[in-house]
Amino acid sequence: MKVKHRALLTIVMVFLPSVILSSLVLIPEEVSAYTPHNPIRIDGDGEFTAPNGVTGGSGSPTDPFIIEGWEINASADRGIFIINTQAHFYIRDVYVHSGSMDTPENDGISIQHSENGRIENCSLSHNQMGISVSGSKIAIRNNTFTSNGVAVSGRTLEEARTNIVTSDNMVNGRPIHFHKDGTELVIIGGSMGQLLILNYTNVRVSSLYIDHTSSGISIAYAENVIVDDNEITNSTIGISLSMVTNAGIYSNMLYNNGAGITAAYLDNSTVAGNTVALNSYCGIILDKTNDSFVRNNHIYENHAGLCIEHTRNVTIAYNTIEDNEYGVAYDAPMSMLVHHNNFIDNTIQVNPRIGTWNSWDDDYPSGGNYWSDYDGVDVKRGPSQDEPGSDFIGDTPYAIDSDTQDRYPQMTWLWMNGWTWNERPTCLITKPKNDQTISGVYRIYGVASDPDETVPKVEIRIDYGDFWEVEGGSSWSFEWDTRSTWKGEHTIYVRAYDGYAYSDWDTVWVNVDNTTIWEDDWTYVSIALLMVILAVIGMVIFIIVKRKKKPPEFEEINEERNDDEVRA
Repeated sequence: MKVKHRALLTIVMVFLPSVILSSLVLIPEEVSAYTPHNPIRIDGDGEFTAPNGVTGGSGSPTDPFIIEGWEINASADRGIFIINTQAHFYIRDVYVHSGSMDTPENDGISIQHSENGRIENCSLSHNQMGISVSGSKIAIRNNTFTSNGVAVSGRTLEEARTNIVTSDNMVNGRPIHFHKDGTELVIIGGSMGQLLILNYTNVRVSSLYIDHTSSGISIAYAENVIVDDNEITNSTIGISLSMVTNAGIYSNMLYNNGAGITAAYLDNSTVAGNTVALNSYCGIILDKTNDSFVRNNHIYENHAGLCIEHTRNVTIAYNTIEDNEYGVAYDAPMSMLVHHNNFIDNTIQVNPRIGTWNSWDDDYPSGGNYWSDYDGVDVKRGPSQDEPGSDFIGDTPYAIDSDTQDRYPQMTWLWMNGWTWNERPTCLITKPKNDQTISGVYRIYGVASDPDETVPKVEIRIDYGDFWEVEGGSSWSFEWDTRSTWKGEHTIYVRAYDGYAYSDWDTVWVNVDNTTIWEDDWTYVSIALLMVILAVIGMVIFIIVKRKKKPPEFEEINEERNDDEVRA
């Protein structure tokens, strides 16, 4: 009987917590059918009401507001829009569709400036964004997306980090991958519906094919990022980078999206060698981006090829921009340099608004851009184009607007004039090798090359420290005093820079061990001394024991002496 009681007690103790928890969180049973409903808008906690689609709950942590069971057509407005709330809410088992990627703001479910939400078991189909979140503490689990996906952000990094997107969310039958708060993330190939990366250092994303989603690759709050050789199509945004330092977006295919590449709040970054075509809004968007390059891209048949807003120190060079409705549209850039691009048959080559200290040529004799609608002639040469002789530069400037001009327009299409795509440099470590043990002042060796025959700059980093420029170019070396670091495994990173783009990193793992021979000798000496001492102690004990124990012959002699003394 006691055994049965113990077994019953064990069962009760195992299941009692879950029973108590389920009784505290008052979430009714899920519904199984959809009921048509108009788009839902809730602005503030006071608008969680039945007319706004709320089917239950009080908004507390244990009794959240419930929105469930609805079918919502989002073709005229966002399906469910919740803004400026703090109450706890739970959206589940809703079907939101037809938001259309071509209609701005028509997301399936949009959460802004709100927190404490759960979105689960919903079906989102053909919206601009399936679920769009700009808030905190929002959990997105086990939802099904068809031709749309997820966008997650916050007003700050701290807000954005509190949101959850699990891998059981499926886009077109493939999982969403969400990585946050880490270092050294390398993703090469693989099947996924969408890739979201938040708060990472040292990222490489390569060779992915993603289609029919909201944002194919989205990276925010990151440093040292390379996104290369990916193909993204039929999505709201192909590649989206925000709050990123030192990024390279190279050799991607981005077509039939809303926007091919969006880059906001980027510093020291390069967009190079991409094919960006047939995007309904803009091929490449740069917004609040500083000290960056856009070069060697082929940008064609988009609504606008390049959209530049509020940038500083951005160079746009060696691109072919053709057959777009607008070649370049810009608003308020500062110190933008545009030269050696091919502007070919865009309906409007440049659509300018305002901007300061911008230049549309690289001075003389380097020159400006090729314009397919330039109607000038080339019979003069020189900085003022007033000297006899041709120089392949137009004698009169090309007007951008009433006060902006390309002073030295090129007369021929630059591809026919010897200009080629920039190719990224390469960089390798030749010494040491992986898993090699090193010590003392150690010199690291390597090689670097660049197909464009420029001498690359090479930088090195140990573990997660800063990058240092090394000695040499094509054959480089770096002296590392390993005595200043800890014993154990370390990673060496190197990269080359050709003035426009960084190479891929090369890495080697080494073991640092600065235990000297002298220290090893003292270890052996200490062991030997200890063995001698133990041996001496053993001998002393042996002698003492031997002295105390008399031999049998000695005992017999003593007994005979005693017997003789008795007889006497």
